[in-house]
Amino acid sequence: MIVLCLCLLLPQIVFAASIKSHRFESFQYEVIAANNNSPQILRIEIGLNSEIDDYEVKTKSSYATDLIIEFPNTKLGRLKKPLAIQSDLVKIAKFNQENKDTATVSLTLPVKADNINYKIYTLPKDRKARKPFRVVIDILGEKSYNFNVNGVAGKSIIIDPGHGGSDSGAVGVTGVKEKDVNFAVALKVRDILTHAGAEVIMTRLNDRDVYGPNATDKQELDARADFSRRYHADAFLSIHSNSFVNSKANGTETYYYNKTIYDKILAENLQRSLIDSGQRMDRGALTANFYVLKNSTVPAALVELGFLSNPDEEELLNSDDFQTKLAGGISVGLSKFFYEMSGKGSNYL
Repeated sequence: MIVLCLCLLLPQIVFAASIKSHRFESFQYEVIAANNNSPQILRIEIGLNSEIDDYEVKTKSSYATDLIIEFPNTKLGRLKKPLAIQSDLVKIAKFNQENKDTATVSLTLPVKADNINYKIYTLPKDRKARKPFRVVIDILGEKSYNFNVNGVAGKSIIIDPGHGGSDSGAVGVTGVKEKDVNFAVALKVRDILTHAGAEVIMTRLNDRDVYGPNATDKQELDARADFSRRYHADAFLSIHSNSFVNSKANGTETYYYNKTIYDKILAENLQRSLIDSGQRMDRGALTANFYVLKNSTVPAALVELGFLSNPDEEELLNSDDFQTKLAGGISVGLSKFFYEMSGKGSNYL
């Protein structure tokens, strides 16, 4: 009987041991001086004992001035006391062991965290330079938006960055992955809409499968569509990038499913604004029987930003400047949609 119990426990023991635990080992920062083409950047590097790609950015509330990065399966290690930073962009870095498995890094900012431009990425171990695995946080300064998106204030919008995790989506001619482009644009859309007073719900906040590992296609798609049922939002938008066997195929298109009259109006507004902002070929607002559109319970659209299979558009889609233009176009399109619906006296929205 004792042997049987040990056998039943063994898989759990092995599984627990297989989870890699990380540990903070170093913290350093540098201020990269501004030039004519770019503003000042505060670059923070957090060294770890092992490679990590699982972290999540959080704020305590939309009014918080702390940018919090949460690291699962991580110990504070050598980083325990708050560290002062000589910069106008961040004043202090604090470290906290939330529980035995989760550590956080909190950066105190001069303005609301939602209004700060930042980038987070990882770097591999550099033996030659004697540098460990690193998480890098670039603080770029306060955001500046020139998009007229007043119509989104008070609206709840679901943003779905297509693909992610085990599903890369399309891969461009030089290796640019669709999931990365979709996510980068989605984050910019989130920031613009939030800045304009909308509530934004993201189906994923990092590079992961929404349903979970080893999900079927239907489970993954249903997990995304389920956001509209759970959160009772005003609109649902899925962001994608296109691909085709002919590398000359190009342009932007938006899809909708005719479950209500509002879906088409949403798609048409998005398409017009995306063409205005991105200046790519107008492939139109088209109907499609896509799962997330058909099964969303609110007005929904799916945008195809451009073609990764086209070398010129792949380069554009991988550009921060072009991604910002597209995010602005999406945000303006949503704003115009809500403004148009308010004028029609719609009871749906």
